[in-house]
Amino acid sequence: MSSSSFAKLPPRYVPTKVETRIYEQALKNSWHQSHKTQKKPYTILMPPPNVTGILHMGHVLNNTIQDVLIRRARMQTKEACWIPGLDHASIATEAKVVEWIAQKGEEKEDLGRERFVNRAWEWKERYGNIILEQMKRLGLSADWSRLAFTMDEKRSKQVSDIFLKLHQDGYIYRGTRMVQWDTKAETVLSDEEVYYKEVPGKLYYIRYELVNSPDVLNVATTRPETLLGDTALCVHPKDERYQKFLKQQVYVPLIRRKIPVIADEYVDPSYGTGCLKITPAHDPRDYEIGERHKLPYLVIMDKSGRITHDAGFAVGKDREEAREEVIGALEEKQQLIKVEDIVHKVGFSERTQVVVEPRISQQWFVRMKDLAKPALKAVMQDEIKFHPPKFKNTYRHWMTNIKDWCISRQLWWGHRIPVYYAPRTEEYVVARSREEALKCFVLKGIKVSLEEIKQDEDVLDTWFSSWLWPFSVFAAQNKKEVREAELDYYYPTQVLVTAPEIIFFWVARMIMAGYYHMGKKPFEHVYFHGIVRDKSRRKMSKSLGNSPDPIVLIDKYGADAVRMGMMLCTRAGNDLLFAESLCLQGRNFANKVWNALRLILSWQPQKKTDIKEVQHVAITWFEYKLKKAIQEIENKYQEFRLSEVGLYLYKLIRDDFSHIYLELVKLPSGESFFPGVVEQTRFFLCQLMKLLHPFMPFLTEEVASHLGYLGISISDYPEQDKGVEEEHPMDHVIRTIQTLRAERLKNPKQSYLSIQTDRPDIHQKYIPVFQKLFPLAGIQVKDKQHKEVFSTDPFPKELSEQTRLLCQQDVLILWATKDQTSSTPHEDKGALSHYEEFLKRIRQKLNNPLFQQNAPPQVIERERKKEKDTMEKIAALRSKT
Repeated sequence: MSSSSFAKLPPRYVPTKVETRIYEQALKNSWHQSHKTQKKPYTILMPPPNVTGILHMGHVLNNTIQDVLIRRARMQTKEACWIPGLDHASIATEAKVVEWIAQKGEEKEDLGRERFVNRAWEWKERYGNIILEQMKRLGLSADWSRLAFTMDEKRSKQVSDIFLKLHQDGYIYRGTRMVQWDTKAETVLSDEEVYYKEVPGKLYYIRYELVNSPDVLNVATTRPETLLGDTALCVHPKDERYQKFLKQQVYVPLIRRKIPVIADEYVDPSYGTGCLKITPAHDPRDYEIGERHKLPYLVIMDKSGRITHDAGFAVGKDREEAREEVIGALEEKQQLIKVEDIVHKVGFSERTQVVVEPRISQQWFVRMKDLAKPALKAVMQDEIKFHPPKFKNTYRHWMTNIKDWCISRQLWWGHRIPVYYAPRTEEYVVARSREEALKCFVLKGIKVSLEEIKQDEDVLDTWFSSWLWPFSVFAAQNKKEVREAELDYYYPTQVLVTAPEIIFFWVARMIMAGYYHMGKKPFEHVYFHGIVRDKSRRKMSKSLGNSPDPIVLIDKYGADAVRMGMMLCTRAGNDLLFAESLCLQGRNFANKVWNALRLILSWQPQKKTDIKEVQHVAITWFEYKLKKAIQEIENKYQEFRLSEVGLYLYKLIRDDFSHIYLELVKLPSGESFFPGVVEQTRFFLCQLMKLLHPFMPFLTEEVASHLGYLGISISDYPEQDKGVEEEHPMDHVIRTIQTLRAERLKNPKQSYLSIQTDRPDIHQKYIPVFQKLFPLAGIQVKDKQHKEVFSTDPFPKELSEQTRLLCQQDVLILWATKDQTSSTPHEDKGALSHYEEFLKRIRQKLNNPLFQQNAPPQVIERERKKEKDTMEKIAALRSKT
């Protein structure tokens, strides 16, 4: 680039002028698309966000990690395939659609199933892709031509096929069980869709009168409204207090229904009164007791949580209203003895946040025990590797205690269960269509017409389509042979990036489905990232108002700055503390890179110019630093220490390249450069941009283009050079300079340095580096026997020791002439102010949770030593004033 072109570069990097242009260029040139080739495949499947979703900081973290991995693989000449998707999210989407049509004056039930589902598709087409467009603002290099939707035609067919196969193999069955019920969404939930939290509540003590006896039994309960469905009282068989009441009957309060008193070892005599009310249709514990004692099940609440006619009291009331009515009636009849305030755990629906209602219901289930066996073995034997491995214990606990999976949901939006019923009979068949069902009924000898056949009203749990994701995404090709060839090429995939909270919902089930349907694992590695939290360690969420809008951050700082900010503070499996200052740090770093580019492009090469000695030294040193960096970065990638990769690159570019290398090779304004220096420096910057590209794709593409390299995202990634030395001799000198800089000397150019070292040859060789980076009045190098080996100039006769420092094994003694060592009270006061400010900055760093969370122990220890040394200097200065 000519100097005139350099002059056109803005003084600061402006993301808004770069990002859209570069992303559109990548899409136009199909840089991110993947096809079956002779290359080694590297496949990542994007965890499909809900169609109801709006981009949040968790998405930013999750997808940036995936993009870092896929961009690097693409540059390593692998056939990188990152498949994006969308999840139909049955419960969340149906709720959104119900709200949407209500604004038009329409009701779900009035529309009927077919018209409501059509409305849902309209909503999906209008709003469902918002999150995908937001993701593109992050610069994600997904193959958008492969976008898959969990309810599109191909995925729907595969869902039906797997259901049929599982049913045929005896894994799917229909049964009546106690389930977790969402009264707002009016659907069953799986156990994993329920979360528990401690909330304040009350314990009500209620009097039950015995039949044909003046005695009473007192019962403690947190849910007095459910007494309407009681079918027994229960005590421990060895509880002496209640022996005489066994096999007697009591009246249910308010409704005077007779129920027996039974005994079961489940009862804890020390809890409450030691006498439990048993409501088998509305409590999981009571359901199990009811099964053992063959008690009747009385359902007293409908699907919306309202009291039914069978209850005989508070009919039509919401469960909360019914509770108040029951309590009032008990008080009136003097059957409420007392009420205690308690704190207890209550289950909530993850989707709608309402209190779940245990309910007896007929549902479809998948038998999981046998499916779990190969999936458990694969993870515990590291056929599938977890990063970090600590999550293997969580996985093992859940898989060894796995329960059957309730897969039916009482919704209209979703994959309708492929089960068909014949009229006037309990017979059903599993089929892909009504026509296929008719043939199945004929084979069973059941006479029925096509019009009479009715399909099951329920839909499948959203996760039923999601657990097929690793192989269902390759069902998008038109020809079977092409599809199978692609599946064989891309499957198993390489990495799944996800959060640990869905290890049961999704990760475990995908592994089970992979071994069941494909006979092999779905992915090689699982990378678990943490939860994004604020500085108070609260989970970021819109409801708490502590989550910034990622699009606002991108507009303000640029996508690269947001990406880099996130990556600098995350470690596998650990929650990360996010602050907007991280984005500012990312933007400042981008400007540092941009300034390096502008500086290099301003240099004018001249063939007749000779290379300077210090330039030669700097080039040799940075060649080593670059080789060492490539080696270190590769090792960190192999161990999925991605945050450490980002931090390593940050320091390499900011400190080693910008602050040291460029300072060493640059010349005074107006001087011409030896062409080889300019060429080598441009090469260094381009290699650095290749290493940085997975983290900051827009900036690196723009910088590389100004250096004459187009399409860095599809260029070759820098390769390792085996046999790199552990350390370059110049690094020793750099540490010495950094130690001296930390002292913040008042007049370094008037100070003299004496170095006592067992490697005097190193310091003598790199004196030009000293003179360029930290100019002093004179430098003297001595061996450990205090014998002078080298001196730049004879030291003045009258010198006074200014300070003595230790840098590894070297002793550094700074000297100054007498007129420089004496200080005035004013100078001492200025020095004191300086060191007090320095101490404040050190303590801010040590008190920063991000620093404590991410910094290596040796770095933290170094800062603590700085704190101690600075405190000593402050004490010395205060003693002089």
